[in-house]
Amino acid sequence: MLTYQLDRQAGDPLYAQLYRGVRNDIESGALLAGQRLPSKRSLANHLGLSVITVEGAYAQLVAEGYIEARPRCGFFVCAGGESGILRCRESTAYGGGVGGASKPRRRCAEGGVAFAGERRSEPRDEVSFPISAGKGGTESRLNAGTETGLAPGRS
Repeated sequence: MLTYQLDRQAGDPLYAQLYRGVRNDIESGALLAGQRLPSKRSLANHLGLSVITVEGAYAQLVAEGYIEARPRCGFFVCAGGESGILRCRESTAYGGGVGGASKPRRRCAEGGVAFAGERRSEPRDEVSFPISAGKGGTESRLNAGTETGLAPGRS
């Protein structure tokens, strides 16, 4: 488990201190490419922090390319190139896949299969929303305008 000395009295927020600790471990090689990081909840419990604090640190690490988020799998250290620039296979920060391109399959550390940016439930082609037919419903709002933009009967 990752352990860091965080100073609650320091001027820096706790998430920034945690971010720097993890970043330094990645840059020094203490955390290796492909290594799975602890879950937000388990790291928060271990360090006595809130999950939101750990989430903030992880989000910054994802944004800067140090780690990647794999939906339903966790957070993993990105591979470093010869130039020292860290690179992830693709941007999957919090389920955000790339455009509408086909979504690659990846095996999680637990052996499960995840699709970048998708949930495990079956995708739906259409979404339905209930429409109220009463006063102020969608139908009355759609038919309310005229060429002048005023409702019928008003001048």
